[in-house]
Amino acid sequence: MNCPKCKGAVTHPGEFCVACGFRFGKELSEQLSFYFDLKQEFEQFRSFQSDLRDGIEKVAGKIQTYEALIGRDLDAMAASLAAEEKTGKAEGAGEFSSVASDIPAPPEEGKARMEKFILTVIIIMFVLGMGFWLYRLVRKLAHENDSRGRQDD
Repeated sequence: MNCPKCKGAVTHPGEFCVACGFRFGKELSEQLSFYFDLKQEFEQFRSFQSDLRDGIEKVAGKIQTYEALIGRDLDAMAASLAAEEKTGKAEGAGEFSSVASDIPAPPEEGKARMEKFILTVIIIMFVLGMGFWLYRLVRKLAHENDSRGRQDD
């Protein structure tokens, strides 16, 4: 898009050409503002799309890695079971923990429970503390009202 007067590129919204000062008029100025806002929004979406694509590729790679590791462990377990059947020993499934070192451990459920418990205790203590404070305030105000009532008699 170029200015009709100086033929310079229109790169910003506004009523005037940045290069020569030509006045575009109110209607064209509003159209330029809309256009550049739309263009900026488009660029933001494009950036988001790129970030999203990268994130999807990263997760897909992790899924493929985990699938290969788990498949390897399942194959090893099947081989172990076949060997047990041949020897007649039924020791049960062995530990195949090659995945454990490669896959990040999920959050500890016990830790999450403990954090919830501690937070609950803190909230209960806060509520009880506020209740006790309000109780003392009400008693103090009632006592002051009683004292004033006796003084007035």
